[in-house]
Amino acid sequence: MGGCCTTPATAKHPCPHCGQPGNSVDERTLLHHLKAPWDWMPQDAWFCENPNCGAIYFLADGNILEQADLRTPVGIKNPGEDALLCYCFGIDRKTLAARPALKDFVIERTRNSQCDCAIRNPSGRCCLKDFPR
Repeated sequence: MGGCCTTPATAKHPCPHCGQPGNSVDERTLLHHLKAPWDWMPQDAWFCENPNCGAIYFLADGNILEQADLRTPVGIKNPGEDALLCYCFGIDRKTLAARPALKDFVIERTRNSQCDCAIRNPSGRCCLKDFPR
């Protein structure tokens, strides 16, 4: 996939809560999702993709950020049908179930670099990864 979802591999680090490897997250991503970004000290950070783990981000200084620390609900941590799959275009599970062709819309926009997953998606990665196969 071309466009904004073409990113280099990220460094992995084990989540201190669940042990699953987390992907590194760019500082810009964190700044756009934290409730109080002005209180955050720039440092290495990783995103935990384990849907059963309460950690969203874990930081180099040992701090763990959970949903309460963010202003953005994290879709992969929410099993409900209102959970976002695509942060760029506001598509949740319920909407996708009713209109499966929306995935093609997102694919086309991604190919044309008309998305901003690296900032809008709390994971900092392409939203298409969160769509059901």
